[in-house]
Amino acid sequence: MSSNIKKLTWNTVSDKIASVIAIIILMVVCTFPFFVWALLWKKITSLKDQSSVDAYGSTYNEIRVDSKSALMYNVFYMLRRLWIALIATMLKEFSFLQVQLIVLHSIVMTIYVTLFKPFELPLLNRMEVFNEYTIMLATVHLLTFTQFVPEPETQYIMGWSIIGITVLNIAVNMFVMFYSSLRQLKLAY
Repeated sequence: MSSNIKKLTWNTVSDKIASVIAIIILMVVCTFPFFVWALLWKKITSLKDQSSVDAYGSTYNEIRVDSKSALMYNVFYMLRRLWIALIATMLKEFSFLQVQLIVLHSIVMTIYVTLFKPFELPLLNRMEVFNEYTIMLATVHLLTFTQFVPEPETQYIMGWSIIGITVLNIAVNMFVMFYSSLRQLKLAY
């Protein structure tokens, strides 16, 4: 018997165990970003100390610690993943609403990254802004794949457009990665 969070069953002992485990996992996954937020908020004055870096550094690696808004980047990142998962699972029957909510969140994240520049290195901030804009462009394209655009020709063209945006994003990220690696090697030798 399979159990999921939308349709919990309590008929057999194994159904009850699976339902309880599903509820616990959902609660942990939903509260973890807020736990990270509370931890960072509590320790904000000591995040540059070596003891904090050793203990909690992975939650804010390469993120500016001089700004509370910038420090929340990883929390927003986790919430974004949770948001997308909840939209995909809870709104299966409402594809247009799914796309609108994902576009809305993409716009909010683009504004956040553009305004607060959460990373320590300017290159990482520029890359994140570029990535957010390409994600936003791709998600806006998803509107053409809902029931409100019934023409297959339009969807076909928009499909190629999304592929182009994705290839551009991958190419730019790979170029920056290779360029940075070569630069690091040049500086090392």
